[in-house]
Amino acid sequence: MEKSRAKLHDILKERGDENEVKEISVSCDGSWSKRGFTSMYGFVSVIELTTGICVDFVLLSKYCKVCENLGAGQQAPQHECTKNYDGSSPAMEMEGWRRLWERSIEKCKLKYVKVVSDGDSKGIAAVKRLAIYDVE
Repeated sequence: MEKSRAKLHDILKERGDENEVKEISVSCDGSWSKRGFTSMYGFVSVIELTTGICVDFVLLSKYCKVCENLGAGQQAPQHECTKNYDGSSPAMEMEGWRRLWERSIEKCKLKYVKVVSDGDSKGIAAVKRLAIYDVE
């Protein structure tokens, strides 16, 4: 991802954008391991519109095999837990959008100021409510 972001920053600089934090138009959407309201895994990605470069993504998981296989009262051994989300499956996409927007400036040096998404996405409403920065 860092190489993709660096390439995008170079392209934008060549186009005359000298700002450290670049304002871009993006497409944002999520996908899930299965349809319905019971998915254990999903991801949300942000793609810059003019170049098609994926600038960030987040994987969300409600499951960790190591933790799941513990018996009652057992403590998990030290491991890289894959569970990073506790909410409902339907709210997973909104959480992905939130995480991506909250880290966009610090991690990516980007502001997603114009967004194209499918009509069923609640993510855009979620980030507008957060008011991290203005979004169209």
